Amino acid sequence: MKKTILIILATFLSVSVAFAETIYLKDGSLVKGTITNEDEKTIVVEMTDTWKQIDKSNVERVIKDEKNNIQLTPSTRRTDAEIKKNEALPSSSLQQQPVEKNDASNYQHQKENANNLPNNYVDIRVKLGSAAEAEKIEINGDTTTDNFGSNSSNKQVELALSPASDSAVGFVLGWGIFNRKHSGKFYDLGPATTMDYEVTGISVAPGIRILASDNFKFELKLELGWGGAGQLTLETPGYVWNYIDTGEYTSESLIAGWYYTFSKPGLQLGLEIGAQSFQGGFKILNNSGQWVDGTVKGSLGTANIVFGLSF
Repeated sequence: MKKTILIILATFLSVSVAFAETIYLKDGSLVKGTITNEDEKTIVVEMTDTWKQIDKSNVERVIKDEKNNIQLTPSTRRTDAEIKKNEALPSSSLQQQPVEKNDASNYQHQKENANNLPNNYVDIRVKLGSAAEAEKIEINGDTTTDNFGSNSSNKQVELALSPASDSAVGFVLGWGIFNRKHSGKFYDLGPATTMDYEVTGISVAPGIRILASDNFKFELKLELGWGGAGQLTLETPGYVWNYIDTGEYTSESLIAGWYYTFSKPGLQLGLEIGAQSFQGGFKILNNSGQWVDGTVKGSLGTANIVFGLSF
């Protein structure tokens, strides 16, 4: 009876060994188990009641049979004393993950998700600079303006989001809120008439982002702006204008920006230059007591200094 039990036990042990792998480490120790996951840097081994993660740089060799299981040859066998001696040695290369076997799939799933989490570039920017000058005003006809001494301005807050990627070139999308004033002059009435078209609106700016380094990047964007209540102010010495009502505003801007981030997260400084065109609508009350539609237009260069935070 004892002989039969020993034969069964020996058979069971031989099967268990046959369906396992032995990993020999460079420090002389070894690990027995089944490899359940492997990537370029690590090996995850299933043992009796734990999982172990091994750095491949510390692996000397892995012995398997044709079914990816162990097959020890006489030349690679070790005595029990050698095995016990090697297993008693400390191994800095062996990182034991005390994960229960029934949580193994969750462990692998969480590990893969952690490796694949996106690392987006998020910038919050405040822009201060200029806007396109008002070149032409239309009220039942065209009037050309002379734009010297213009005080056109732009104040804007923008959120720029760019998904991280292995490539230095990527996509960027900006959303913003702006307050702009487009100014100009015309002389049809004799004395110079100053016109200021002021509007608050929103902007969206898709484009491309190029990373020159970890701290320095370049962006090229097409910015579209919209405002629903642009207000025109006309001032002529010795002349009083009739009532003027608000109108809809649209703009298109091609912007090139250079941004330097001192640390991440941290302070960001930048400079933007571009070309901008706009059209601002309004209504003016004529001398007959009727509202007449009018338009202010302009298409010139812009520039902004940028202060921001990068995350």
